[in-house]
Amino acid sequence: MNNLKFMPDLLTGRLNEYDAKRYFSRFGWFAFTYFLLSSIVSVIIAIITINLFPAVYQHYLFSETLNVVVSYGIALPISYVIIKPLPTVKPDPEKMKVSHWFYGLCISVALMIIGNYITSIVLVFFISPLRGVSMQSPVSERIDSVPLWVTILFIVIIAPILEEIFFRGILCKKLTIIGEGYAIILPSAFFALCHGNFFQLFYAFTLGCFFSFIYIKTGKLIYTIIYHMAINLIGSVISPLIIDQLDITSLLENGFSINSENILRVIGFLWYELIIVGVAIFGVVIAIKKRKEFKVHEGLLPPPEHKGVSCVLLNSGVAASIAIFAYTLLGSLLL
Repeated sequence: MNNLKFMPDLLTGRLNEYDAKRYFSRFGWFAFTYFLLSSIVSVIIAIITINLFPAVYQHYLFSETLNVVVSYGIALPISYVIIKPLPTVKPDPEKMKVSHWFYGLCISVALMIIGNYITSIVLVFFISPLRGVSMQSPVSERIDSVPLWVTILFIVIIAPILEEIFFRGILCKKLTIIGEGYAIILPSAFFALCHGNFFQLFYAFTLGCFFSFIYIKTGKLIYTIIYHMAINLIGSVISPLIIDQLDITSLLENGFSINSENILRVIGFLWYELIIVGVAIFGVVIAIKKRKEFKVHEGLLPPPEHKGVSCVLLNSGVAASIAIFAYTLLGSLLL
């Protein structure tokens, strides 16, 4: 299939409103098709497996493998046909200084912590009172149900590599021609919503925006992959291990009394929290100091001036994707 032709207006140098909406609509239909295919195919395979091979279905590797195979082996190749005709713009490669790479890591940790705090505040003060019960993160349940090596393999290694290739390496390059801002926000919103639950929504979006910005400015996925791996390692391996070692349940039962058996665990936990919070604070300070460097540029085919938001939202593809993601998020809160 040949590339779709999008020609800027000769007077304004921008796309007309119809073409801009057509461009964003393709992205929306891609997101809708990808998510729908992922959900339907996963359910079909799960139903077949549970009836024919119940032992396989109950194995902890089944759900992890199923997610990878369906998402990246089936849903992505099929749905990619929708956006394949859109022009691709690859960012110019640029090497990061070691100091800048470290700053980026600190900012990533800060965004993770801030996103988690926002989620906790919304859940505790708004959603849980409405439901009348506290909510458990499906991510925590998933981590608790599998061996540590499975978490490291799938969440710390495989997921960051595949997700960065997908959301940054593929989608950012399809939207950069419209403008760097769109190439940052839209794939990041899709990235956050694809997690399929409210618990990861805020920090996945903010981290996605930062990773997309890094990729667009450097043109190198290796940076965002390493950042992504580091964040998943902290959130899915190190933090749970330290909390498990602390044994908060036992501390609560004993009125937070500290004795010779748990003193080292408490000290280790406090040091870990101190380091993580310190890194996050440093990341916030760096982000504020270097805020002027977080600039985005218009693309070669920008949408009509002052109509960017309406062009993104007021089209059939994005409307369909918003509907299916809203339904999924609502379901994650009600279940």
